[in-house]
Amino acid sequence: MKNKEQWIANVLESAKQIAESKPSPFLFQKIKNKIELQAQLPRPATNQFNYKWAFAFVAIIALNTFALYVNMHKSNRLKTINSIELNNQTIYNY
Repeated sequence: MKNKEQWIANVLESAKQIAESKPSPFLFQKIKNKIELQAQLPRPATNQFNYKWAFAFVAIIALNTFALYVNMHKSNRLKTINSIELNNQTIYNY
């Protein structure tokens, strides 16, 4: 146990001997310059582009839903008409 504590103390003591590194004097200027350049770049109008695609997607979904609804009721109507015709045929056959 003492061996482990002594090893930890040695490691911590050796970390105190590490010299602090000094950044380049131009580093902060470079960072500031990059930030200023990013602020000056024109931003694309992505919101309008996204709204157009969202509207197109909703329109396609609405049209597909409407087409399915119409076809579903059309087939029900045809079934009703066919059953009425069958009933009329059986009535007229007698």
